[in-house]
Amino acid sequence: MHSLIHIPTLVLLVMTCAGLQGRAHAQSSPTIYYSTNSSIYRLVDLNGDGDFLDSFERTDYAISAQSNFGELSCSTQSLFVITNTSIQKLQDLNGDGDCLDVNEVALFADLSAQAVNPTPSAILPTNLGTLFATDSTNGILIQLSDLDGDGDALDANEIVNIADDLVSPNAITQLDDHTFLISQANAAIPIRILEDRNLDGDYFDFAENISYVENQPAGLSIVTIDYHTQRHLRPSQSEIVTYHDANADGDALDANELFTFANNLDQPARMARAASNDSLYVYRTNLNRDLLALRDLNADGDALDANEQVVVATGLGDVNDITIIEPVTTCTNGDADGSGAVTVVDLSIFARILVGAPAPTPVCPLDMNNDGNIDGRDIQPFIAALVGP
Repeated sequence: MHSLIHIPTLVLLVMTCAGLQGRAHAQSSPTIYYSTNSSIYRLVDLNGDGDFLDSFERTDYAISAQSNFGELSCSTQSLFVITNTSIQKLQDLNGDGDCLDVNEVALFADLSAQAVNPTPSAILPTNLGTLFATDSTNGILIQLSDLDGDGDALDANEIVNIADDLVSPNAITQLDDHTFLISQANAAIPIRILEDRNLDGDYFDFAENISYVENQPAGLSIVTIDYHTQRHLRPSQSEIVTYHDANADGDALDANELFTFANNLDQPARMARAASNDSLYVYRTNLNRDLLALRDLNADGDALDANEQVVVATGLGDVNDITIIEPVTTCTNGDADGSGAVTVVDLSIFARILVGAPAPTPVCPLDMNNDGNIDGRDIQPFIAALVGP
């Protein structure tokens, strides 16, 4: 049994080990998927340098014999892609890093039975198994639910129209379980807000489908930063703008609610957000067909400053859409930096918290005895985890 190590001894141990820890564990990069007409590719930052420019960091993920892959979106478990009037579900069932094997690409839903000549234009899955899709031709929002748990939405009552009167909707983002923003190819009302005020499961009632932004250039991709803040890619202006509902009145129509996040982007076409590293990834149809990472490093509300726009992939070809799967974060006791192991880096973090530094959220990595606090009672089990059996 290990003897109790008090805080001063622990801090001294941190100082002794400082030369061993090297640089802190880098924050995990997201996995990015992008579609072309005939293929879906996966980008993974294997060497942790923040880009996808190195060998084997771009791989084939799926191939379409019909050459019709379109818009993409993903949950934590599955990737979804629009193919003509249907939605396909992709799952890497054998864990080999692709969906090139038998039964790994399957029909999830066929929208042709729901509307006349549908043109699905954006999809948004949730981790609860429900998927939402916009139909740009018919101007509707569709909810797709796997009610019987058979892995698809092909059965009776699993596809339902929940909103209409949309004008060429092209992107969707969710603010909470009952509120969406829909981007439209319409300069009069480029963004609409859908709020299920009476909680009846649709957006057909009074004031449930109204303007969020008016008389601004139309956009193509929209992402949520928080409930009152969104970013909108406007390809015609080569810019990304931030809409912030400062007065919480349910729109961004008021003074000082529109800000430039990034401009002069050189033919931007698609955008996706990685919450894990607070970055936007923008695909550009410029000569290099590249991917640009944008990050507000100095926290001034934009990505207009030095080193805040970095090319992270090139030569992507003609991309239809991009989407991101965030790294899965596990809460292993003692692993404060999420590296997958308890190391001297975690020891340094633990020691600083014990002498007054802010604790992480959630506290579980360093709350070794699971009592909701990080304190002296956690020292001995932490040292036990550090040194091993």
